[in-house]
Amino acid sequence: MRIQHSISVPEDIDNGIRDLLAGVGAQPSEHTGNWRVPDHSLDSAIGILERRKIDFRLLYNIPKGEGFETETAAAYLCLKSESEANPTDNVPIILEPMEGLSVLANSELIALISAVTPDLIWGPERKDGLRELEHAPLLPDPVELADVFSKDQGKTGIWLIGHDGQEFLTDRNIEIIRTSGAAWSDKYRFESETFPVLSTLIFRGKVIDLMLQHGVEFAAPPIYLRKQPKTDDH
Repeated sequence: MRIQHSISVPEDIDNGIRDLLAGVGAQPSEHTGNWRVPDHSLDSAIGILERRKIDFRLLYNIPKGEGFETETAAAYLCLKSESEANPTDNVPIILEPMEGLSVLANSELIALISAVTPDLIWGPERKDGLRELEHAPLLPDPVELADVFSKDQGKTGIWLIGHDGQEFLTDRNIEIIRTSGAAWSDKYRFESETFPVLSTLIFRGKVIDLMLQHGVEFAAPPIYLRKQPKTDDH
C-alpha cells in the first residue's frame, strides 16, 4: 500500500519557512496550506515546524481502493475557500467559509447529494447563491489515533494534537456516516485519553464519489480514515 504524507500548515507562513520546507523536498499543493512531503524528509519537515512552534497537521493519505471497503469508506474533504470560487457557475460547488467551521454549498451540489445525505440540513440561500450547513449529526465516538507525538491544550479547552496521521473509525461511527452521509467529529482518542478538538465534517465515501463523478473540485484529495482494527486477545 502506497502511503503519501502531507503537512497542513497556516497559509500565512513566511517565505523563510516555505524555503526550508522546499529545501527538504516538500512541495506545496494547489491548496496553499498543504505540502506533500517525501517519506525520507518527513522527520525533517516536522522538526522545522516544531522548532518554530508553527501549528501543523500531518495528513496520512492512503489511496482509496487500497484496504478500503466501499461501505465503510469515509474521508475529510479539503475544501476550497469561498473566496476561490464563483457560485454563479451553475455547477455543483462545496466550499469552506472564510469565517467559522461550517460548510457552504450551492443548490446544485445540495440537489446532487440530497438522496445520500438525508440528515444534513441546509440554511436559506444567501445573495451569492450559497447555503450554509445548519445541521449534521455528531459522531457518537471519538476518532481513534494510532500514535500521538505532541499535545497542546488551548485556553478554550480545545486541543491541538500532533499525531502520525492514522485515524480510525469505530463501527458506531461508520454506521452514522453510512446512514447520514456525513457527520461531525469533535474528539480524538488515544489510548485511554479523550481530547476535544475543532469540529471537522467527515463524508461517506459514496457521497464523495458522487461529487467527483459530477466534476466537484476540492483544494486537495480527500483524506480517508480507516475502520478501527479488531484487537486480538492476548
